[in-house]
Amino acid sequence: MTKTNAGDRLYFHQGDKLATVKQGTQNHSVFRSLDTALAEQLNCDSEPVRFLTTDGNGSVLQVKTDQQLESLPYTAYGHSASQPSTLSLLGFNGECIDPAELYILGNGYRSHNPRLMRFLSPDSLSPFGKGGLNSYAYCGADPVNFTDPSGHFRLFGRLFAPKLPKHVKNAPTRGLPSYSEAQTYAVPGERPPSYDETLRNYPKERDIRITKTAPLLNKLEARAKKYDSYIERQHEKADRANHQYTIHQASANHYTYGSDMWRFHISKANFAYHKEAYYNMKSRYFTADRDKITAAIAELRRT
Repeated sequence: MTKTNAGDRLYFHQGDKLATVKQGTQNHSVFRSLDTALAEQLNCDSEPVRFLTTDGNGSVLQVKTDQQLESLPYTAYGHSASQPSTLSLLGFNGECIDPAELYILGNGYRSHNPRLMRFLSPDSLSPFGKGGLNSYAYCGADPVNFTDPSGHFRLFGRLFAPKLPKHVKNAPTRGLPSYSEAQTYAVPGERPPSYDETLRNYPKERDIRITKTAPLLNKLEARAKKYDSYIERQHEKADRANHQYTIHQASANHYTYGSDMWRFHISKANFAYHKEAYYNMKSRYFTADRDKITAAIAELRRT
């Protein structure tokens, strides 16, 4: 919750992502697919629906309504002359920016000031933990290659993940043919081959197809196995983080609320919670990519 001249602003999260901001009778909600913000809806406005254009890290680049189009350029640390946006709650890396032009990361853990290019409070995991030596540094002074949604430690994006083949990544997606298309699938005027023609031509055509598709099929199958291995490792890391969260959450209950040991275990539990959410997010992203490769393999086997 934050206080403004117009009244209290209440923030509601779904997991580690902002879902709704409520101020008085006004509700401003974000709609996502997995972790990608797609649109926002404001219940007290003449243009209630806003569509978002985002980059790979989730930064909102454009906001489109029926009558307006707002563009949002950013510096490396997230400063934008157009922020806070008059249309969108979100900004750099898909995080919520408040009226003071601060990004409140980690579900309210601490504030990142994109003008100063640093956090406004120290990290509890610094200097000896994953927070790094500089307890105020944002993304370890490398915001181009890293993000920091938890406010505790920087994270790689999809930098070291297996890569999706270009022809699979850029392949046009097409649904099932319509009923009328299915009825007229055969080329008009062409007759089916005779029995003798089929026996004579099929082995040759089959060999040509196998020669052309076999190398690509082998490559895609090997890539799919890499994805499976990578996804399995993310699941294992998420399970370990969940185990650590359970241990520290239970340990905190043995100490007085607000004591040093209680704070220690709660900090460790929060750290483990964000790690688990991060690995689950990566699993979802790469499962979607793996499914694209699997679909491409199935298509090649049908040819």
